[in-house]
Amino acid sequence: MGSTYVLLSFLKWPFVGRENDFIYYLFLFIGAIICYSIIKPFIHMALKLQARKLLNYILSSLIIVILIMFSTSYLNLPTVSATDLLKIGLQCLAGFGALLLCLHSIRFWKEKL
Repeated sequence: MGSTYVLLSFLKWPFVGRENDFIYYLFLFIGAIICYSIIKPFIHMALKLQARKLLNYILSSLIIVILIMFSTSYLNLPTVSATDLLKIGLQCLAGFGALLLCLHSIRFWKEKL
């Protein structure tokens, strides 16, 4: 009985909203834990391999995606929809990643020869 009361009082917090929102918060929180658990070994491996360029690219891409989401949420851009802006942003990030891969591959092969 006590845990039901705690859950119901938690649902009345202003940041949670409706009861259905609580389920979304729960799934997203569990999803974040699972993603963290999956990504953590790859980050440790990248650090051991000293893949600073890869980590810089991943972090800068994350910041760009966050800025795109922020701009679509808080700025009313009448000519561009949120989906179009995100699509363009992700395509630009993929192109930038491909360019970096090509440049670093060329530099690597020049040093080998």
